[in-house]
Amino acid sequence: MVNSKKRFCSYYTNNNEIVEFMVNNINVKKTILEPCGGEGAFIDQIIKLNKNAKIDTLDSNPEAVQKLKDKFSTYKNINIWEGDTLFDKNLDSKIEYYDSIIGNPPYGVWQSVERRNELKNKYPNCYVKESYTMFMIRCLNLLKNNGKLSFIIPDTFLYLHRHEKLRKFLLETTSINDILIFPSKLFPGVNFGYAKLCIINLTKEVNDKNIINIYLDIKESSDFIEITKEKIHPKKVFQNEVLYRKNYLFDITADGNILHEVKNKSVEFSEVVNCVTGIYTGDNKKFIRRKNKEVKNSKGYLDVDNLKKYIPIVKGTSNFPYINEDNWFIDWSKEAINYYKTDKKARFQNDKYYFKKGIAYPMVKSSNSKAILMENRVFDQSIVGVFPKKDEDIYYILGFMNTQIFKKMLNAINPSANGSANYIKKIPYIIPDNKTYEKVSNLVIEILEDFKLIQINQIEIDKLIEDLYI
Repeated sequence: MVNSKKRFCSYYTNNNEIVEFMVNNINVKKTILEPCGGEGAFIDQIIKLNKNAKIDTLDSNPEAVQKLKDKFSTYKNINIWEGDTLFDKNLDSKIEYYDSIIGNPPYGVWQSVERRNELKNKYPNCYVKESYTMFMIRCLNLLKNNGKLSFIIPDTFLYLHRHEKLRKFLLETTSINDILIFPSKLFPGVNFGYAKLCIINLTKEVNDKNIINIYLDIKESSDFIEITKEKIHPKKVFQNEVLYRKNYLFDITADGNILHEVKNKSVEFSEVVNCVTGIYTGDNKKFIRRKNKEVKNSKGYLDVDNLKKYIPIVKGTSNFPYINEDNWFIDWSKEAINYYKTDKKARFQNDKYYFKKGIAYPMVKSSNSKAILMENRVFDQSIVGVFPKKDEDIYYILGFMNTQIFKKMLNAINPSANGSANYIKKIPYIIPDNKTYEKVSNLVIEILEDFKLIQINQIEIDKLIEDLYI
């Protein structure tokens, strides 16, 4: 039998400090909706404060519904039913009905193609592969004006490009009171697939002077008690300031200030480079070969044995910045190329950039990510290919992409491990003065000609770029 967590993506809120904190941020004296009842943790806390609270709750898991009915059988003021919150017809009759809504909606629920199409029709401004965003929209429609909502959701809505429309909707139609970011490990024994979660407390009202309290330093459950006692202080941000930012991005990293300090003196990186993703063979173990067994992450691959049939491909993370190592090779026979172009699993994408002189940057970023020069090479989907629109800019941009400033800005735009082309192209780029441009370019050329200069030259490159940005 499929575990309910896997089937319904229902991760129950078994953390007393979090539950108490959230319930204290809603109105427990009027009508309340818990749109994903689970084990009833929020309801338990609500009736501690007001045993007569008028509560509606539903869940799509029939076993959970039966347990809730058994648990709260003596409470006539608690209405429980089985239903799909996103489509439930009973809720359709309760638009702008509830004074408060509280919950921990499901994250990442798998949807069939048919259901995905239905969701797109009903929730056109949501990324329908991420269920919590639709719960947000649904519940805000059910909330009265001036009503309160408190949700636990992944922090990804704060920065991922796919949630831009949701951010805009929240900023334009609600007053966000608090955003509290915390590690998902505070839910013992549960792996959400998200490094961090957050609590969002908001009021359904428009307030041009609203200030958002953003708490970035939560590490333990006890910190929620300290926040209540005002012993942990938030970063305060004017909501209108976020609304007027490009892509409506929130500051949730220590590096975020850089983006705003340079916004009036920079252009978007996409104005000076093209950022694209490379080929996917559809079956890497069949079509890709390693140099030898010493190559990192090459277990299960065969060694290359035919350098006429196989050509170099840039793949994965490089051991060194700037310089390319030919550790991987791809089958480039006519038969293989035809397969890449025709097989449904393969993606022969952005092929006009194959073999061009450009810069490779790993798709999965880390504090140790490195940009390398690539020439006469194919690059795979684990790489973002960065191609300057002016050929002569390549050495300056290669140096720029290996600086700490570049990494900090990329992390501020997207704190997750995803360094895809969509995020790299949003990096603020300050067009350098001629002296800085020439100096950085020459330092990079020196590294490429004599790698022993890397340590000395990189320090100087970092300083030159930092002087532009800070």
